[in-house]
Amino acid sequence: MLKMSVAGSEVKALAAENRRLSQELCAALAVIDSQRSALTELQTQNTTLSERVRELESQLKINSQNSSKPPSSDGPEVGRTGHRSRGQRTKRLRGGQPGHASTARTPIRPEDADRQEDVVPERCERCDAPLTGRDESPIGRPLYEIPPLTIDLTWYWLHRLRCASCGHETCGRAPDAVGKSLFGVRIHALLAVLVGRFRQSKRLAGELFEMIYGVPLPASTICDMEKRTSAALEAPVEEVRAHLARSDVVHADETSWRVAKNKAWLWLVATERVAFYWIDRSRGGKVIRGILGADFKGVVVVDRWSAYARYVRAFCWAHVLRDFIAMSERYYSEWHGVRLENDGRAVMRIWRAWRAGTLSRSEMVRAIEPIRDRMNTVLTWTRDGAPGAKARAIAGELHRHQACLWRFLTDELIPMTNNLGERLIRPSVIVRSLSQGNDTAEGAIFTARILTTVSTLRLQSRNPLDFLALAIACHAQGRPMPSLLPDHARAT
Repeated sequence: MLKMSVAGSEVKALAAENRRLSQELCAALAVIDSQRSALTELQTQNTTLSERVRELESQLKINSQNSSKPPSSDGPEVGRTGHRSRGQRTKRLRGGQPGHASTARTPIRPEDADRQEDVVPERCERCDAPLTGRDESPIGRPLYEIPPLTIDLTWYWLHRLRCASCGHETCGRAPDAVGKSLFGVRIHALLAVLVGRFRQSKRLAGELFEMIYGVPLPASTICDMEKRTSAALEAPVEEVRAHLARSDVVHADETSWRVAKNKAWLWLVATERVAFYWIDRSRGGKVIRGILGADFKGVVVVDRWSAYARYVRAFCWAHVLRDFIAMSERYYSEWHGVRLENDGRAVMRIWRAWRAGTLSRSEMVRAIEPIRDRMNTVLTWTRDGAPGAKARAIAGELHRHQACLWRFLTDELIPMTNNLGERLIRPSVIVRSLSQGNDTAEGAIFTARILTTVSTLRLQSRNPLDFLALAIACHAQGRPMPSLLPDHARAT
């Protein structure tokens, strides 16, 4: 009995110990689970913070060579192989470089002068003795000068006469009048050029006008002039849009804008001879389809913005090169980005040699073909294995749209870059910085139309002031409107 009692006590003690150990094990497992959850949370936070650090580092590395930022925003530290950073001296002499196009003034001839005068000295400048006679070969000395600027004010008495046949009363019309405005067509044209071409605010344009002519011109009056000018330009600008919708190759771009303090976009579509601007609240594809039409058959030279995806596109290699640089500098894929950049620059050098006439078209294509094959291979490697997610995404898109990347090889009318679009949209960026956009939708329409007019006329070396005066007069008098299209396009 004693032995059985001892055995029972040991069993109870072991059971109690087992319960205690089980409780300790459960507590330990709970701690382990808690620590595992904390570790998982910390790992998630670490991943999030690491991605954030990489994103911030990427933003710190943004410059004009690896993004769409303008060169003026670069700091002095910016510089890459083949690019001169600020402060770095160059061996080139200042001034025009050998082979550059001459910008010298056209020689002036005596017969070009409005009048000719003889300047004969009357006394010797040394001893003050009287001088006589004439110089048989005088020295020609042209001199440009502005005559005293005045504004012409005419008071018209408009007579009303009744027709003896039908009884209708006809009133005389003042020449060059624009509706009921006190200001004529050339003043309307001048103010439109000051605002639309020379980027002056209404206040400064009115101040300049009063300074020169002595006539006050309030901002409200200039707004009324803008409305009349905008109405006069409606038909010529629409003719430009319709012409672009029939073109074989166009350049397109867009930049941010503001209308009534809300986000908007200024769109550009252009060729070498005409340019069309439009301001819209949307940056989607419906806007470009409204400009070119859904059935546009030509090629659009653009960056990779998806709004143009329904059209046949040719990618701008200047943008593509910036993406390659971004791969190595910002997207943690240096091995891939450097190789793509070097090959891309080689392609552009060969293309420029063809443009300069040192290579034939067939020689250019043969020289680019092996580089093209190599780049396609590296794009595949980048898409499938680059460390940076953005680098993989860019490579995947370029690989999917290789035809857009190499379209310039199959059609010599297609340029390799969208430099034309970039150049034509840059002035509007300056306008946006100075004006902060438009306060009204009507103002946005005027801005788009005046930019279309002055840019198109500049591309054709035509005088904007003369065209605007004629267009405003024709619209006011109900006469046929002048055309912004070049002569050969008007004939068709």
